[in-house]
Amino acid sequence: MRRILAALFAIAALALLGPSVALGQATSSFSPTALPASLSVSTSSSRVAFPSPGPTALIVNTGVNNAYLAFGSSSVAATTGGFLLGPGCSTAYSIAGQSYMAAITASSTTTLAVTTGAGLPTLPPNNCTQTITIATGTVTANQGTQNAGGAAAWPVTQASQPLPTGAATSALQTSVGATAHTDSGTINTTLGSPFQAGGTIGNTTFAASQGTASALNATVVGTGTFAVQPSNPIGITPTDGTITSATGSSQTVFALNASRHSLIVQNTGNANCGVNPTGGTAIIGGAATLTLFPGGSYQPRIPTLSAVTAICTSGQPLYAEQN
Repeated sequence: MRRILAALFAIAALALLGPSVALGQATSSFSPTALPASLSVSTSSSRVAFPSPGPTALIVNTGVNNAYLAFGSSSVAATTGGFLLGPGCSTAYSIAGQSYMAAITASSTTTLAVTTGAGLPTLPPNNCTQTITIATGTVTANQGTQNAGGAAAWPVTQASQPLPTGAATSALQTSVGATAHTDSGTINTTLGSPFQAGGTIGNTTFAASQGTASALNATVVGTGTFAVQPSNPIGITPTDGTITSATGSSQTVFALNASRHSLIVQNTGNANCGVNPTGGTAIIGGAATLTLFPGGSYQPRIPTLSAVTAICTSGQPLYAEQN
């Protein structure tokens, strides 16, 4: 009899529990397990204990300013680098192993409502509109998305920024304009008026002073006239290296010359000659020897500074000169 009564009681209990569980699953996937806690948030970190172990905490920013969150033990403290929760926003966190939540604002105050329970609440894709306003400076970090279920990033607006140093403000424009006007007046006074397109210069003579030694970084050796008067230009006398009658062997046309500016060697005979600009032994058809046909010449744009040798048929002339 006792066993039959126990079975009947168990069936009755299941019948009573069945509707509440089904109703809970149909209306929400989040079941609160304690009354909400409230946290007043300011620019100094404050904390509140979770109403129950959770394992889920639904947090709502009921104020009008951003809040930054941190989770941990009874000593947890929040910074403005924490999890961002904008005004009017709500989000859910798994708080397994965490017993307190801390929060802080960057400016002014706000209020947070904290509800703990089981399951995960279904939040709309954009359950709030968050604006990050920057008075000065630049955006230095991505603050994430509006909530765990939404993909939209925080819209960012920016108030007027300070101009760079030296930028053209109304004050600077007035100052610069006044200076320019004064300078223009000085120029007009010096050159005569009117000094403009189609006008004439009233003053046609201007005084000029000879430069001083300190200004010229030089020694002044005379006054009133140029210390050094220009003279008529003169040419450069070339050095002749002509061979009137070749020996048939390699001959030195010019010795090494570190001051050489130009060079020409011309075959004025009727047989081939060879010229070696490296100063080595000249051999027609040999290495480093250039073959000069009758009437041909060697005149490099940048002359060699080394010795120059040549070879021609015995008795043949070879013209050469250098500067």
